[in-house]
Order: sequence, then C-alpha cells, then structure tokens
Amino acid sequence: MTLSAPPSSRSSKPSLSGGTESTTNVRALSLLWFIPFAGALLVVATGIAVPSPTVLMVFRVEVSFVEAVAFIGSALAARAFDRGDYLRTAWALQAACFFFLFFSDLTRFPAVGQIDPTGTLRTVLSMIANGSAIVGAWRFGRAWGEADLPDAARTRRRAYIAAAVVALALAGGPLVKDVGCVLASGDREALTNICSELGDIGSLCLLAPVLPTAIALRGGKLAWPWSLLAASLIAWLSFDGAVAIADGANGDDVTKRTLVEVFRTLGSLFTWSAGIAQRHVMRMGKD
Repeated sequence: MTLSAPPSSRSSKPSLSGGTESTTNVRALSLLWFIPFAGALLVVATGIAVPSPTVLMVFRVEVSFVEAVAFIGSALAARAFDRGDYLRTAWALQAACFFFLFFSDLTRFPAVGQIDPTGTLRTVLSMIANGSAIVGAWRFGRAWGEADLPDAARTRRRAYIAAAVVALALAGGPLVKDVGCVLASGDREALTNICSELGDIGSLCLLAPVLPTAIALRGGKLAWPWSLLAASLIAWLSFDGAVAIADGANGDDVTKRTLVEVFRTLGSLFTWSAGIAQRHVMRMGKD
C-alpha cells in the first residue's frame, strides 16, 4: 500500500496494513532518525569550538542550509506522487513553508537585510510560510483521518486532546509573552515569533489523526514518514520554547543561540527525513 489520496467515501477507508520491510530497508529508514540528531550535535560542537562573533555568522549560514534541506526533502516527497494526488499537495505545501522560511531568514544577512530595514518583508514571508504549514498539516490530517483504527472516534479525540496539551505546553507560554510584546510596543520580531508559534501549534493539532495512525502502523513501512513528521513538529514546538528562553534568560549569547539552533536543526532535518522516508516508501510500493 502507498500513501495515496484519501478515500472518496466512507466505504473505502485506507487499510492500516503497511506491510513489513526487509532488513536492508529497515536499516536505511532507521538512519533517517539518526541524521537529525547528528546535525544537532554538530550545532553544539560549532557553538563550543567556533569563537564569537564568527559563530553567529556560521549559525546564519546553518539556518539557510537546514531550511533548504527541509525544502528539498519535502519537494522530493511531493514529486513521488502523481499530479492531482491528495498528498502531493500536502507535501508541496510543506515545501512551500520552507521555501518562504528560507527567504524570510535570508533577510537576517546584512547585505540582504538592507532591502528590508523595518523587518516587514520578513514578517510577511513568515506569515505565508506558517500559513502554508497549517494548510499542509490539515491536508495530512485529512488524508488519514478516516483510517481503520480500533475505536477510531475515541482514539482520534484523545489524539486531539494530547496534541493540544503538548502544543500549548511547549509554545503556549512563548505565545502569550509575544502577544504581550506586540500589544505593548508593536514589536515586529515578536509578531514574527507569533506567526511561528501559531503555525507550530496549529500544525500539530491538525496532524493529531496522524499520531494514532503511526502507532497503529508500527512495524509497517508507512509508520516511518508519519512518525518522522510528528517528530519534526515536536522539535519545532521546542524551538519556539527555546526562542522564548533565549530572549528572557541572562547568559552568554552564543550559548542561547546554540540552544535555539539545536531545535531548528532537529525540526528541519526531521522534516527532510520524513520526506525522504515518504519517497522511499512510495518507491517500495511500486516495486
């Protein structure tokens, strides 16, 4: 079975039998879990080994790199589906999110930032990026919201509640803080953060039907892209929390920036891994 378009009627629900993989395929897919953590360790090593202020410029390059990688992984996953396929659009929207994030964060470079001295362009691009992520998450959730799960209605209801609790626990505090900053002083950076926080909270909540599906698929090949995609969203919510901690905590700027970039790297590379897993699963299904 492949992750194709969602069923056209309730009488045609997707099966949860994802099939089993060969040992070679399992090893290849397992590597996709390790790569994001390897990237995060590299960020930590960079923060320790590279002197300030050079490390801050290195981190700017790292931001662009991991977002470009996430875009490539999502675009490859989208291209694995035929035109008109439901999940082709979902992955294309995920790719669009990172496309706009890439150019949004590119304005942080001094040479590029001169064309956007007020930060308005960056905020607009962030809004578009997170809007794309939310719509894409809705498409992902719809794709498997009708899957054959035991006690499906109760399972999904619990998934929605759990997703909302996790999302608000990780990003709710930063969201309240940034809303206060915008209301008090019109802080444009806080407005950009709000876009990110709402995008991550909304995406996780809309992807809630995917979580029990991934659990039900354990041992099957379809569990890989779903579980990696869920991991990326948890990492992005943790990124929102890390940004809030870095903004409010005392201490070394490099240490705080390293914390932020660890979670950005995890979120971006888990998205790349999910896209590569999706493409791999599609190819396995065609063999």
